[in-house]
Parts: sequence; C-alpha cells; structure tokens
Amino acid sequence: MAWVGFTLPYRLCRGTYDTYRYESLPPVAVLPEYAHVKTLEDVAAHVSILKSTLDSPTGCYLDTSAGRGVFLLDSQGCVHWSVDETGRVWANHEDVVARSLPEFLSRVRIENDIWHKTLPSWFLGEDNFDRLDLTVLSPAETAYVRHYYEGWKQ
Repeated sequence: MAWVGFTLPYRLCRGTYDTYRYESLPPVAVLPEYAHVKTLEDVAAHVSILKSTLDSPTGCYLDTSAGRGVFLLDSQGCVHWSVDETGRVWANHEDVVARSLPEFLSRVRIENDIWHKTLPSWFLGEDNFDRLDLTVLSPAETAYVRHYYEGWKQ
C-alpha cells in the first residue's frame, strides 16, 4: 500500500504528488462525517457535503460518473482515485492507498486542512519550516505534522 499525496510541512514531494509508504503515514481517525460514506453510491448521495468539506489544494474534484469506481480526479489529470467492491481506495487503479473510503476521506481532509492552514509558513521553501505556526492547527492536525517533523529531524 502507498499513499499518493502532496507536499506538507516536513513532507516534501517531487512534483504535484508523490508516493509515500503506507506504513510511514501518521495514524488518522475516521472523522464522523465520513463514517457512513463507504461506497461509490454513498459518494454520489453525499457529493454536496463532501464538496463542502474537501477543499483540495491541487484542484481535485468529485465525479462519480467517470466509471470504474472513480470518484475523485485531479484537475491536471495526474491521478484519479477509485473505490473497489471491498471498499478499498486505489490511485490510478494501481496502488491501494486506503483500506476504506472513510479512512481515505479523513486523511484527505486532514492533509488538505493542514496545507491550507500552514501554507504561508512554509511555502517559500524548507528553510521556512522553523517558522511554522502550529497554533493554527487542531490537536489532530498538530500530531499529524509532528509525525513528519520527527522524521525530518533525523
């Protein structure tokens, strides 16, 4: 399993997206608003709520009409995410990125929120990470960033 994500504080990537070993990811709790979204049909039924809570920094958008279980597409066509009949989420039909749709949506939400809340602190390069203002983050978001910080220090 491998996560397909973008740059976050203390987690750099080589392009719009990069691949990160699933085992290297911080734990993420399933958010209550996503616990019931388990299938492509659930995504379609709750698309307006999902659109309002998933503010993608890379211009991703929800579209359940693309076929083959696809529900989320990157605006540049770099990657698309799909859900299979067991509920696992895939990137480009190649890599399993989450064991369940609720887990996937929760991780996307926390990463999107961290990116938006911290962008001014680190956007100009890794030299600015020391000025990162963690007070703008929730406790869960702070723990997520600290997970990467611990690896960054080493």
